[in-house]
Parts: sequence; structure tokens; C-alpha cells
Amino acid sequence: MPIKKQTNPGNFFSSASVLKIAFGLCITGLYSNSNAAECNISSLSLDFGEVSTAANFASTTVTVTCNPPNNGKTNYTLCLSADSWAYANNSRYLYRGIPLLSDSLRYDLFYDPARENKIKSKSETSSLQCSNFTVTGNEKLTVPIQVYGLVYSGQQPAMGQYNSSTLSLELLYASYKGGSLYPDRNEVLTSGTIASSSGLVTAYYENSCVLHNATDLVFGSFDNLNTDKTSSAQISLQCPNRTAWKVSLNQGKYALGNGQRRMWNGQDYINYELYSDPGLSRVWGADSNSMVQSSGTNQIQTIAVYGKVPKQNVQSAGDYQDTITVTLTY
Repeated sequence: MPIKKQTNPGNFFSSASVLKIAFGLCITGLYSNSNAAECNISSLSLDFGEVSTAANFASTTVTVTCNPPNNGKTNYTLCLSADSWAYANNSRYLYRGIPLLSDSLRYDLFYDPARENKIKSKSETSSLQCSNFTVTGNEKLTVPIQVYGLVYSGQQPAMGQYNSSTLSLELLYASYKGGSLYPDRNEVLTSGTIASSSGLVTAYYENSCVLHNATDLVFGSFDNLNTDKTSSAQISLQCPNRTAWKVSLNQGKYALGNGQRRMWNGQDYINYELYSDPGLSRVWGADSNSMVQSSGTNQIQTIAVYGKVPKQNVQSAGDYQDTITVTLTY
């Protein structure tokens, strides 16, 4: 029965040990390009889903398959790298539009779940991790490789879909037929065969706006309403950069059918109105023409609400109140 043996079980990318051969030892492993095994690596598909300013994690599996050159024993050394023309300064990015000209999210790929050992390009040979495998007979070598991803915390791009650009996985490999030796790591990295596959990493930066607070609007205490009374309050919110938002105010609990806002003391009403400008010319409501709108900056934004109680007759003394619902739409 064919026997497949995996060295370094449970850790595909454990560093291969270097075998020193004493002078005069007969080396029985043979390496020949014409008789070399053919290996392939499946494409990478890694989706972070919805991400935010916190660190975000995801993982996926790619599969390496190798066809041995003959029915005998074959020893493999496999090394994994990842490359992209946009990969520079040891950094990888996802882009919302045209690479290098649009919003981006910095991310990385790792060999390990602790996200400590990055999968770098094949030009950075000192950091690439390799492993050894053996098959006997004509059995195909199949190796699942877990790839771990991280979108770094503290990033504040615009809302939207982000994708990797020209990402490819590259498997550097070599094989010896027969014997007990494995191809040397340096040999693989300098003159081994390369198998490539495409890769796609995606993330959606969510437009998770937050309505932080709405302060009370207090007009104070008065003996009469022979003159207009004014006051103001504040609404604070936070949205991702350039995320469009709108804030609407309903008519309150005691409004008339024509939309006139009113406060009630349990017996009588007092008319009042809310505005979005200090000049008290723009009534703040819930329709598209009266809502306040802008776009996010990633920072807390504060909006002033201006109120006016016009002069009017008061039927009874008391504590007049109303409740307004603030709605943030984005």
C-alpha cells in the first residue's frame, strides 16, 4: 500500500532543518528537472466580511497538490510566498477603487494563527517558511495550508467594498526521488520550480454611524410669554469618513395636524418650534427638505438644535414638556 509521510506534523511551515553531509557519504537522493515532480497550488479566496476600526481577522485554506515523477519514493521541500505589484515597503493594501489612487485598507497574510509570521514575497527569502513531505508509490501529495489574515486596527477609510489587487500565491518547490534527503531550503528558494495561483482578499468597511447623545432643550422659567423665548440643544453623532448622513426630528407627542409642535403641562398647551439655524428661519423636521445632512469625518460631530417659544397667551402655570425623536439615517 502506498505510504504518505508528512514531516513536521501539524505545522506545515515549520522551518526545515539543514542536513550536513560528511565527506565520503554516498548520497542516494537524486534531483533532476526532467524527472521533477509537478506541483500546483489552488487560488486564494479570503473574505473579512464587514470590518471596522477594530482589528479584524479571517482565515482560509489553500491546497497544494504534487504528482510524483515515478512510482518510487519522492521527497519534497515546499515554500509558500505571496506577491503583488502593489506590495511595497512590507505592506499590503485592499483598495476601494483604482489601486494607489483611492482609499485603502492595510492588511497582511500570515503563516500562523497568532499573526506573527508574515507571508512575504519570494524576493524576501530569509522570511519564507518551508516544510518537507514524503510520498511513496505513485500516490499524489495533497497538503492543505491554512492562511491567516489581519486587517489592522485604527484605520478610517471611506465606507465601501475593498479588494486586493493583482495578488498571487507562489509555491517554490523541489523534489528528490529516492533516498532520505530533502532538497535544501536555499536550493529551493534560488533554483526551485515556481507554481503560481491567483488570490483575492476582500473586506467591506461598514458605515456604522453612532448617535451618541441629544441634550435637553430647556427654555427656563417665566412669569408670562409676552416675548419670544429661545434656547438651544446639541446632537452628537459619529460616522466613518465621507459616509453621507441625515438627521431628522419628528413633530413630537402633541403636535397639531398642521405640524405645529406643542408642549403640554397635563392641562394646556404652549406652541414652540425647532430650527436648524441660529437665525430661526429653517424649521427642522422629518421630510427631505428640512432634515440636516452632511458626511462623516470619523470624528464626533455636533449639531445645534435651536428652539423658539413665540409670544402667546398662557392658560395655566406648570411644567410644559414634549418629547422629540431624533433619527440618524446613513
